[in-house]
Amino acid sequence: MLKAGRFDGQARFWPSRAGGVGLAVACAAVLAAAAPDAGGARPAQPRRPAPAAVAAKLTAYPTPYYIIHTDLDKDSIREAVVRMTCMAREYQKRTAGFGRQVRTRLPFYLFSRAEDYYAAGGMPGSAGVYMGNKLMARADKKMGENVWRVIQHEGFHQYVHQVLSHRVPVWVNEGMAEYFGEGIWTGDSFVTGAVPPWRLKQLKGAIKGGRMLPFLEMLEMSYDQWQTNFASRNYLQAWAMVHFLAHADDGKYQEALNGFLNDIARGGVSWKTSFLRRFGRDVDGFQKRFSEWWTSQPDNPTADLYAEAAVRTLMSFFGRAFGQGQRFADIDEFFKAAREDSLKEDPKLFLPKDLLAQTMKRAPGYGRWELLNPKGIPRIQLTTPAGTVLTGSFNVRPGASVTVNVETKKGAPRAEKVTGGGEAPGGG
Repeated sequence: MLKAGRFDGQARFWPSRAGGVGLAVACAAVLAAAAPDAGGARPAQPRRPAPAAVAAKLTAYPTPYYIIHTDLDKDSIREAVVRMTCMAREYQKRTAGFGRQVRTRLPFYLFSRAEDYYAAGGMPGSAGVYMGNKLMARADKKMGENVWRVIQHEGFHQYVHQVLSHRVPVWVNEGMAEYFGEGIWTGDSFVTGAVPPWRLKQLKGAIKGGRMLPFLEMLEMSYDQWQTNFASRNYLQAWAMVHFLAHADDGKYQEALNGFLNDIARGGVSWKTSFLRRFGRDVDGFQKRFSEWWTSQPDNPTADLYAEAAVRTLMSFFGRAFGQGQRFADIDEFFKAAREDSLKEDPKLFLPKDLLAQTMKRAPGYGRWELLNPKGIPRIQLTTPAGTVLTGSFNVRPGASVTVNVETKKGAPRAEKVTGGGEAPGGG
């Protein structure tokens, strides 16, 4: 069952990591889902229970953290169980020490047919929604990453609604959910803090075109105003504000953000008073720095995070194969087995093959790969064109768990070109 401790003193919502780019997702406990939400697509319809005829088509699957009601095929269900379990553990880790305890499995309805999703209350055109009493999503014929981004966003709302009942600024609520929605699942963990190049392009265009709301207007926006004056730009700006406060200027604002979120968790002080005290009363000047920082970012500012996610994903599959007795002489032999679908699988540690296939498709574009210590406990090392060296290691308990760690060291850019093709990291 889910468990989360109670608030006890100061907490660090944004613990630093080497380089300042891989910050952990903020503690979710300060974000109460005070209103239904449609995952950045459209406003949600009023809450209503799933009709009996629709619910009767679904089978319930109890998992450690959720009861998944679905009519998907076997492999899709297995993937949903693994991903939702990993997702809940991430939420739980970030909410340790805050709010109420979550002692029940949370309801998640996952429909294979859009018409059933709509009949159960889903807003036409949306891929998922948190209805206040359940999480729902539609998978259609195949679960794609776009659907999972929505589930991560909406699942974030669902979880924190169980942890804390405080009403918090809507820009924080939606900005944090968007931030976590961009988390990259690697099989055994999530990598957070990534900036998708397409999203950065949209943001730069909005800033340069003068389409960003004044910060003071955004800070004071109510939930009713957010829903009434719905705009995808508001989600973009809320995400950008949260990311800026967590990552900008080598983490300059992290302590202030930690204090702000702690103030909200405690209650007793208005969020506006706390924000002005923590970040200063010159809101216009603060927005100017926000705009300058974002527009100065390179096209793919978190390329190293996408590379880290790739290393973690490959190590998750490598660790499972290693636990089943499979060995590789070098990285080419491992890659060949991965491409030919001949990696040994641990039946109790399922991972979807599409996750490996997509990572292998992009792997050449990340840089030069090597297998270290193949005759002992192997490690996979990636050297990016920017000179960053990422070394992945693993610990496997066959039938129980695979734990992956990645050490990152910055270096000088390499002169040689990356060979082997593959998609640009972080594109799409």
